[in-house]
Amino acid sequence: MISAGSSNPIISELLLCHPKVEVTQSEAKGITFASRSVAQSSGEVGGLIELIDNNPLVCSDHGWVPSPAGTLALIALGPIAEAGLLVEPPAVLTSFPDVEQEVVEQELVSANWRDGIMLQTENHDLGSVRGAYVVAKIRNPDNFDDLDEIYRERYARSFFIRERGDAEWTKELVADSPYAYYYLELSPGEQESLLSIHVMADINGKLGAAQYVHMMNVMCGLEESLGIL
Repeated sequence: MISAGSSNPIISELLLCHPKVEVTQSEAKGITFASRSVAQSSGEVGGLIELIDNNPLVCSDHGWVPSPAGTLALIALGPIAEAGLLVEPPAVLTSFPDVEQEVVEQELVSANWRDGIMLQTENHDLGSVRGAYVVAKIRNPDNFDDLDEIYRERYARSFFIRERGDAEWTKELVADSPYAYYYLELSPGEQESLLSIHVMADINGKLGAAQYVHMMNVMCGLEESLGIL
């Protein structure tokens, strides 16, 4: 059993349901466990779990997860940033205010994007759901079908990031769940194209408590979905 605790009540609820955790008191906003920790946007090892090499996490005492806006931006941009297709700072529109652009830009460095973003925020009441609409100018791949494969290579076998498929794009897709959903729209050009990425998730799910527990599971070498699904 792992002794783990958090001052976040939503994280604490997940830890109480975790079959490998004995819950202890902690003042951490993230998770402390066995002299180790998971925190937000701080530390050398971390990022969006689906994009990073998990091996360093297993050996690290401290892992970091991105902020809610950073998580949405990384889901949307990480695969094409790592593939070297982005040609200029993308536009990121969030459905919620109080986003720190500098934090999101630093978090995107974990996906090898260092040229920043153009950020705009709005304030839509979606309950606990948060969304982002991202427009990126990309270098055309050899085949446009390769774009879908770039995303599926990262996310198709992941636990918590899903392609929309034929599902209707509504907040009910992710509300009160640990999942994030995305879908792509392409406006093709001759050499460069515009790729629009829609992404959303729950502030207590993939954008919050579920992501912290997911990171702890990876750091401990446990099944990734334990205590979450």
